Amino acid sequence: MGALVLKLAVSSQPQLQERDCPEPSIRLRLFGLPSVSIAGSETPLAPTRPGQLLAYLAVSGTWQSRDDVAQLFWPDRDGKAAYGNLRNLLTKAHAAFPFAAIESSQHALRWTAPSDLGDFDAALQLKDWPSAARIGADELLHGFDDAASEPYLRWLQTAREARLEGWARAVKVEGAR
Repeated sequence: MGALVLKLAVSSQPQLQERDCPEPSIRLRLFGLPSVSIAGSETPLAPTRPGQLLAYLAVSGTWQSRDDVAQLFWPDRDGKAAYGNLRNLLTKAHAAFPFAAIESSQHALRWTAPSDLGDFDAALQLKDWPSAARIGADELLHGFDDAASEPYLRWLQTAREARLEGWARAVKVEGAR
């Protein structure tokens, strides 16, 4: 039986399509040097534009408007040019990372995959301080601040600060025990 994956096409609704190959087991490492583990084989996630797009969507974890994503990467372009660049970037991301089933609608994008960041957030929510302290010890998306746009760098800094606050809280509580 083939796996159901989202078709990377512009439409009003995400579309499912059957694929003949089984869906691989995917897991992301977003703390430290980012990587993707596919069926147990780990591959670095390069800080190129396609990698930055996947990292942004993975960290966000929710639907992101195409307008916001386009302006995050091309703040100096008008809407039409930024949208064209985003379409090209999605094509490149799909070619470079065919395992990444990016959910796509006419107005928004999302990519959800299991990750150490998800584990970290869950540990914080459950007040599992030892796990949160261990998982979040490395910098979020290390190396992903090179050759990025200013808005992307601001987003990345904000995301890092939020996780660092959670990690510091976990270390403080765990150290007080």
